[in-house]
Amino acid sequence: MIDTSVIISAFNEEESLEELYSELSPVMEGLGVTYELLFIDDGSTDRTFELLRKFHQVDEHVRVIRFGRNFGQQAANTAGLKLARGRILIIVDADLQTPLSEIPRLREKLLAGHDIVYGVRGRRRGSLVRRFGAIVVNWLIKKVAGLNIPDGATSFLALDRRLVDEINLFGEKTKYLSGLMAWLSYGRFTAIPVERRPRKHGKTKYTFRRLVDLTITLLTHYSNAPLTLASYLGLALTLGGAVVLICGLVARALTSSGDIGSFAVPMIGTVVLLSGVQLTCIGILGEYIGRIYNEVRERPSYVIREMLDHRAEAAAGQGDRAESRGDDTVAEFPA
Repeated sequence: MIDTSVIISAFNEEESLEELYSELSPVMEGLGVTYELLFIDDGSTDRTFELLRKFHQVDEHVRVIRFGRNFGQQAANTAGLKLARGRILIIVDADLQTPLSEIPRLREKLLAGHDIVYGVRGRRRGSLVRRFGAIVVNWLIKKVAGLNIPDGATSFLALDRRLVDEINLFGEKTKYLSGLMAWLSYGRFTAIPVERRPRKHGKTKYTFRRLVDLTITLLTHYSNAPLTLASYLGLALTLGGAVVLICGLVARALTSSGDIGSFAVPMIGTVVLLSGVQLTCIGILGEYIGRIYNEVRERPSYVIREMLDHRAEAAAGQGDRAESRGDDTVAEFPA
């Protein structure tokens, strides 16, 4: 088995890849262990795959998985965890924001007996909305979903093979990997501080909308709290509506002129509020039902269009030679 696998998902990162590869290769060579660099091209439309093919041609440590379309970073990392061969797996982003020189520290901490080692940022960067959103998500992770993930944890982390094998047993089509890792690690994790660098090229793929989508995925995967909240809201508003109705009837009875115009605006506001709550509750149910639908139709999480793998290519070559000799040798293609 290979000692260390580095999983790098990339989507339209042509401007960063050469610098990433130039920084990453010396770090891995310096470890003095067997390793592989597993790149996942998440349906890029620029020169990303062309560059990855070049790396594969000149470096026997490079493997490339090319998706048929963009499936998102969660799917790319899911594929990486399933196809990586290493005893230790390290996940990094292709945006050059993480100093890859920290990989030896991650690996050393993992070998001390942890399931996960997180790289934790010190001071948050980015827009105010993004920073506030990250704080809210972290709060939801701990207080609502009940998952123990360090504050400021990044996607730069190291995983033990045993934990990865357990993750790969889960057949969920839509995975929130950070939550699943935390749920399985039973608190056997640690963290190291990592200084995040400003992004050099392109724009972040994690927009505010994606952050919201990830938060919804987190809540619906690891907690029934939204459904419980909808039930409590319904009960509270039912009681509140009953109180408003009784007050309105009493006021009508006590108003000699019978004019109830002064109550029209509050009543309209109450109806609008109740309608909004109803639609919100229906939306919560829709999220759960939609995710159930995605699971039961058994559509794959990703589709691999092409794989570049030196070991598989060598095995295929041996099979061709064996066939030409006419013997019974069978080439084995590793998963």
